[in-house]
Amino acid sequence: MNLPLGSKRSSAGPDKLLLFATLFLGYLLTGYAQSSAPDAASPQPRHTKRAFRVPQKLHHLPAPSAALRSRLAGTQRSTLNAQPSTLYSQPLAAASTSGAGSSGFLALEDDGRKTLPGTHGAVGPSHLMVALNSQVRVEDRAGQPISTITLKEWWCPTNGAMSCSNAVDPHVLYDPYRQRWIFTALVESNNASRLMVAVSQTSDPTGNWNRYGYALTDAAGGPMFGDSPNVGFNTNRIVVQVNLFTVDTAAFYGSTIFAFDKADLYAGGTGSNTSWIFPDSGTGLSTDYGMSQVPAVTYDSTLTVNYLVQDWNGSSYDATSGNYYGYLRIFSITGPVGGEVFHTTDINNALPISVELAVGPHLAGR
Repeated sequence: MNLPLGSKRSSAGPDKLLLFATLFLGYLLTGYAQSSAPDAASPQPRHTKRAFRVPQKLHHLPAPSAALRSRLAGTQRSTLNAQPSTLYSQPLAAASTSGAGSSGFLALEDDGRKTLPGTHGAVGPSHLMVALNSQVRVEDRAGQPISTITLKEWWCPTNGAMSCSNAVDPHVLYDPYRQRWIFTALVESNNASRLMVAVSQTSDPTGNWNRYGYALTDAAGGPMFGDSPNVGFNTNRIVVQVNLFTVDTAAFYGSTIFAFDKADLYAGGTGSNTSWIFPDSGTGLSTDYGMSQVPAVTYDSTLTVNYLVQDWNGSSYDATSGNYYGYLRIFSITGPVGGEVFHTTDINNALPISVELAVGPHLAGR
């Protein structure tokens, strides 16, 4: 028997090798059977959220030449750069797990069924509503649970036009203008995503809700997957933004934004809205707006403009000053309800970038 150069002949005989192979195969089969068999006493398996291909260029977009420059002098900027590390020196106090007589309490624990908990929630005059990727809970303001249900059960009926196979990315807000709750999420149905929007009929989140569903599509009407939605409102509109990804390759496609007539939703109307789809070429065109334009939650009842804020360039190096700058981009929605106009600039400033954050080089990338 010829062996390759550098190899050694085994001292085990054929019988011993056969026994070892048999035992090893039995071990693999036993492990597979144990992992496949359901166990009522063990927690339910975690469900991994769909993995999307986020464009790396998002954090490296060039700052437009018209971007506002900081008015801080170089010496002031250097002083600013030396200080931020002290912000992280104080340890966070642990929250109390009981509601009565404490300033904080545990709202809702992840039940272990979802890889990402996706925590969100809001506080109303008499209730807390907490939403995770796994569950939804309504509590009183002392932290006593009133109702708990899975997120899928909350959003996905077993049949009908609104049926779905999974629900993720919940967001909950309380509207003090009209004393209503606003609840959004993404659901999967027929290998595509649907945006779900619900508003409570009263200030009681355990009561009835008006529910609406919207298919997510590309500019040509083809199905899309959605991810990481954001929601905000002002006195007359509810605005929701969703990142879009292709169904076949999970590659980033662009962003879609909905502006809903708040009065129509609250009245149980047709779900009237104005929407926009912004494809992103990935090549840095002036019409590439990236992802996650976050709508503001506006508590000024006189402000009829909806603003959206985006992390445009989180770490831009300025060779002249030797500093790093972070740029936020501001978008806005104006016009009457039903005749909305989307602006790629802050309407109060002609510049597409209206906020600059100066950070030291040692904080770059935070």
